[in-house]
Amino acid sequence: IEILSEVEIAYWFAKNARIIGITGSNGKSTTTYLTYQLLKNSKNKVFYGGNIGIPFSKLILEASPIDHSTVFILELSSFQLENTKYFRPYISAILNITPDHLDRYHSFESYIGAKLNIYKNQREEDYFVYNYDDPILKERVPRHCKAIPFSIDTEIPTPVSYKNNSIYSQKGIKIADIKDYPLLGKHNLYNLLASLTIATLMDTSEELLAKRIPKLKGLEHRVEFVACIKGIKFYNDSKATNVESVKYAVRGFDAPVILILGGKDKGADFYELRECIKNRVKKSIIMGDCKKKIEEAFRGHIEYELATTMEDAVRKAFISAEKGDIILLSPACASFDMYKNFEERGKDFKKWVRKLQDEHEAS
Repeated sequence: IEILSEVEIAYWFAKNARIIGITGSNGKSTTTYLTYQLLKNSKNKVFYGGNIGIPFSKLILEASPIDHSTVFILELSSFQLENTKYFRPYISAILNITPDHLDRYHSFESYIGAKLNIYKNQREEDYFVYNYDDPILKERVPRHCKAIPFSIDTEIPTPVSYKNNSIYSQKGIKIADIKDYPLLGKHNLYNLLASLTIATLMDTSEELLAKRIPKLKGLEHRVEFVACIKGIKFYNDSKATNVESVKYAVRGFDAPVILILGGKDKGADFYELRECIKNRVKKSIIMGDCKKKIEEAFRGHIEYELATTMEDAVRKAFISAEKGDIILLSPACASFDMYKNFEERGKDFKKWVRKLQDEHEAS
């Protein structure tokens, strides 16, 4: 019996629409949402969903009748792409590929293969948008469709380019200064460049993009600002379920970071994480099922303390912090040891931060 994914079956009913499929190890949800914000209220009927929360099949029902003016922006995980057969997006995008879900895949190569399924059925009139700075993607550019790169580190011909803290169109017109973009960190700059590239391929004008960039919003649980208590800022990055996303989050701050991490292990390399963050993290608070594994990697390199609950972690982090520090929940692990999902974990973190805030405002 052939097994097909929900995405594949929904696609059968959406062949008249234009589909934008977005995948990658990190940044999928944010880029999907940014792309939606850049394209909505245009001459097209624009919907977003997929792995971000609303199944593609449900979007099909909402969008009916479907024609060329219907645009579906889909976040697609490797799991969803595994069992696709004919699924063909008009624009596919891969943001990055780094080790993840190694508890599911027998090798990193098989994980990469699942991601690359996104462009396997595309044709010469379709577009593949990819991160030129990602070494894995750079070596796996398809020739059967139009490959369109974006880059921060290299000056190459692209629909949208970044230089001198500004974003330019291919014609050399300045679209925005990066200081006007509300989302923090280099990883969010990559997400923006991917979204702008897609929007440009969808014929969105420079003027409209320039108006929309300062108004862009991020998603909950992705380096989300929660509160400032006595000059200490708290950020919720519960969606960071792998090592690479934590590295991106920590690098986004100039101030010293107290990092709350841990949860259910997905086969992560915490020694690699240690080497990348040890000069930026002044202390870590470790919790969850894999705390022994993290403790072993961090011992003698990063100061740490163990916590039993989220409340315990938040309070220990606050006691350790000084004015100007950042307290960041960025777990590098799945949430299923203590929570239903990463959303529940993030909400629990915010609950205890706000309780702490209330206590200090009352005193």
